[in-house]
Amino acid sequence: MKKVVPLKALLCAFFCFLLLIPAISGCKEKNDINDNPLIPSESQKEEDKPTLYAAKASVIATNSSVSDLSSKIGTSDLVSSLAIIDTCVDAMKTYSFYEVVLKQPEIAHLNLLTEELREMTEIKRRNDESLFIDIEVYSGDAKTAVILANAIAAISPEYISNILPGFHIVVADKAISASLAD
Repeated sequence: MKKVVPLKALLCAFFCFLLLIPAISGCKEKNDINDNPLIPSESQKEEDKPTLYAAKASVIATNSSVSDLSSKIGTSDLVSSLAIIDTCVDAMKTYSFYEVVLKQPEIAHLNLLTEELREMTEIKRRNDESLFIDIEVYSGDAKTAVILANAIAAISPEYISNILPGFHIVVADKAISASLAD
């Protein structure tokens, strides 16, 4: 028994096909302006991407016996300082740390939620042999990224010394400007 397709369904499919032909043939390959709103052109794809800026600040973490970085550091001090870096990074990623940061007067006006700031921020150890902790903040506004990165770096010494008494942090580099994020 033959299956009969209603004429209305055939006509509808035919007209839909006719509408898609310009988008399927030629326009995408020639990089012409695409009239089909369902298929964005390459220029539309670039325009739709939000601009994201990254600002980076750094701190140095040591144990309290190495609080004066201008003095000579012994091997045992260096080894014990390297061992605490991950703990400092973990403490700087806590919800309570971000809540303290958000209370700072220079960023309170931004009205960010704690989770928003956490998602905008990347705090990590520079490498396994370094005392540096890098703080990178991503924002749609370059100035906001710089302000946030510097606020996080500025509050970290007091916060860390309060919750981890034997640990010492100093701001090594402030964010001066933000660059386009990768």
